[in-house]
Parts: sequence; C-alpha cells; structure tokens
Amino acid sequence: MHALEKEILKALYNKNTNPTANHNLNELEFDEEGMQRRREIGFYLLKLERFSYIRFEGEALTKGGQSDPIFKNNIAIIWWENIHITEKGNNQLKEEALI
Repeated sequence: MHALEKEILKALYNKNTNPTANHNLNELEFDEEGMQRRREIGFYLLKLERFSYIRFEGEALTKGGQSDPIFKNNIAIIWWENIHITEKGNNQLKEEALI
C-alpha cells in the first residue's frame, strides 16, 4: 500500500472516531511545497474505493478541466464529508499498525 493511501485512510479513521475534532483533510491536497495534488489524491481515493477500503456517499469527487496524464483523472473537487472509511479499511490500518 502506498504511503499516501495509508495517510488518507488514517485521516478518514480519525475523522470517524472523533467527528467533533477539526480534521483538515483538505491539507492532504497539497504537498510540502504547497503544490496541489488533488488529482493524485483522487487517483488513490478511487483505488481505495475500488478495493472497498472506503466508500463514497453521494458526490465525493467532482470532475473538471483536463485529464492529468499521470493519474488519468480530472478531479477538481474532493468532498471529504462524503468519503468514509469501511471496516475493511479499519482492519487494514490495524494490520499496518497505524492505529
């Protein structure tokens, strides 16, 4: 599992276990230099959803603009409130000793 996938799962786990805390999931959309990486995040979100580690509720990803040549998507907006970790995702975090 890619490090960014683990980071996404852990952030979603934290959001679900403590919904009143301020979980700034939007920070995941930027790298250390402040560059947007929304399409990279979108790529991994789609992969995590395909393997049932997360589930989308309603509209989770909005497309727009040109398709990224590396990540093969055109994700423009990520609706974090509509993305939830599944039991399988929780178990994966436990296996990786991240929770």
